[in-house]
This record gives sequence, structure tokens and C-alpha cells, in this order.
Amino acid sequence: MNIRAQLTFRYIIIVLLVLFAMYLYLGTALKGFLSARITADLEVHAILAREILIEKLPPKDNFTYNAIDPLIDRLGETSDARLTFIDMEGTVWGDTERDGAALRAMDNHLTRPEVQDALQFGSGIRDRYSDTTQTEFRYYAMPIYQQTASAEETDLIGVFRVALPMKTVNTAIGTLRQIVLFASIAGLILTIVFSIFSTGAIIKPIEKLTQMTQSLAAGRIDSRVPVDSKNELGRLSRNFNLMADRVQEQIDQISEEHRRLETILTTMGEGVLLVNGAFEITYANPTAISMLSLPEAHIGKALIEINRIPRLQTLLQMAEETETVAFAEIRLGNITEPEAEVTVVPVAAGEEYVIVIHDVTKERQLERLRADVVANVSHDIRTPLTP
Repeated sequence: MNIRAQLTFRYIIIVLLVLFAMYLYLGTALKGFLSARITADLEVHAILAREILIEKLPPKDNFTYNAIDPLIDRLGETSDARLTFIDMEGTVWGDTERDGAALRAMDNHLTRPEVQDALQFGSGIRDRYSDTTQTEFRYYAMPIYQQTASAEETDLIGVFRVALPMKTVNTAIGTLRQIVLFASIAGLILTIVFSIFSTGAIIKPIEKLTQMTQSLAAGRIDSRVPVDSKNELGRLSRNFNLMADRVQEQIDQISEEHRRLETILTTMGEGVLLVNGAFEITYANPTAISMLSLPEAHIGKALIEINRIPRLQTLLQMAEETETVAFAEIRLGNITEPEAEVTVVPVAAGEEYVIVIHDVTKERQLERLRADVVANVSHDIRTPLTP
């Protein structure tokens, strides 16, 4: 997996985690907010309906189904809520979900939790399953007081209850969750698109830098990275260019030194060879090639194979065994071949040897000629002339 895919994948994972956390948090927060809003609406509905009931309800001694149930039904026509009126004995006198015989057959509601809370605390709210309608409701109950004949006191005559099916609440919460989910998916898509473009802006300079390093590794030392920014990638590109400049300077310096050394070795009168640990020739200057009569394809060949000079081989073995400089004066062939001073110098911990061959043929000839002259002169001096 390349860097672009890794960065994009990590962006997506991070965004997914954030969106999932937001989905859970917003879902919970919206559920709490909507639940509180629905409860507040039930309370307002209950208060308004209670005020109407207080004005329209007959005295508690004159409660009848025909007088109360139609009133409750009319109040419930303007909303989806279930309205119920319960007297202090628990009798249900009006309910928007029941009429006639079904209304009269309803159970005593005095023991319902929300009714008990309303009587004890002034209001009661419960979420529970209704055995009457076989539906889950949120109930909100409030006590109803009616003024007495003296108009100075009020008499508790019953409890008014407003209920909303939890299906409605759950549907609203589900709708909000869907909105949050769709928003999260849209955010994820936008994040993926953004991550592709943003990672591209990051990866493009890295790809250019990679291409330049490959070019540099291939020997194209004039390769440079364009610097398009001042951020970390821009500094990295500038540092790479500085490194490439220094490498090029060092290579130029080494090349110049190599050229000078090659010129010296090529023009010097001594023969110079470089052999490895197996005594295979790795370098020979023109003088050495001429002295040893080396073939054109001598690089990589063993010295003993192309020039059988026993004393030279002995000298190499001596340098190998002692790991010190070995020196000898040898003849480079038969009696007619040149005489030379040969020096073998171990280098690179015995893995390579430098052989320097100095032709001393003329010196030895002069020495022999001088010896002959001296011998003749001495003979003439010792031998007197006779008449």
C-alpha cells in the first residue's frame, strides 16, 4: 500500500470515528431534546384543556358520560393526543379512544402511576404500555379543581390526563437520527474527496523527490527537485538539492584527481600494476603493459597465466606471507629481456598489491661497461710494455 492510500485510509478511519461519535452524541442529545420538547407540549396542552374543562364540567355530583365524554372528544379533535378525564374514585368519564359501552367498561384508573403522581406532586409523567389500547404512551396528568359554592375554596374533582403515543415520539426521533446519518454520510463523502486532493498535494512533491533520488542513483547527478513551497516538504527538497550539489562537487573532485593520477601513471617511466588477492590484474599502466608484454584483454586475468616469470610470482607470494614490502631485481624474461627492480607493496589489508617495475637495463649495462673499462685499465697497468 503506497503512502497516498495509507493517508487516505487513515483520514477515512479518523472521520468515521468522529462521525460515529457525533452520530451517537447527537442522536442521544436530540432524543433528550425532543423528549423534553414533547413533554413540554403535553404540559401546555394539558393546561389549556384543563382550563376549558374547569369551565365546562358539571358539578361532580352531576357527572354523566353523556355530559363529559363528548366534551373530551371535542378537545381531542385538534390533536393526535389521547385525552382522559378521571374522577377521584378512579372512574373514567371521558376518553378520546373509547365511547359508549367500551368507555363504561374501562378499568379503575385511580392506581395508574401518573394519576398517583398528579395527586401527590401536582403533575405526573410516565412512559408505559396501555393495557386498554395495547399501545405504548407518554402520559402527562394534572389534577382539576372546581370552585365551591362559596367561590373562596376549590374542590379537587379529578385528574385530567394527556397521552401521546410513543410511536409518534419514536418516529420523530428516528427521523432526526436519519437526518444525522445522512449528514454523516455526506460529510464522509466530502472528507474522502478532500483527503484525495489533500494527500495528492502532499504526495506529489514526495513522488518528485523519489524520482530525483532514482535519477541520482542511476548516475544522473544533475537531477534536481523543483522547490514549490516553504513548508517541510520544501525544506526537504532544498536539502536534497544541496546534497546533490555537494555530491556532484565531490564526484567532480574525485574525477579530477582520478584524471591527474591516470595522467601520472600513464606518462611515468615505471611500470605499475594492481593485482587482487588472487593475483588477478585489475590495473596496468602502458609502461607495465609494454614491459610484461601483456595482451589487450589483461584485466581480470591471473598474472601467472599471461606472464610466467617465476621470480615475480615468488616476490608476490613473499609479500602475501609477510604482509610487508617485497623487493628484488629480476630479469623480465630470458637473457635478452630487460632487467628491472620490482617492488611489491601490500595494500587494503592484503587484498590488493601494487607492483612497481623500474627498468634498470641501461644502468646495469653502464655498470658492466665501466667494470670492463676498469678491468682493462688495471690489466694494462699491471702488464709492462716490452720493446
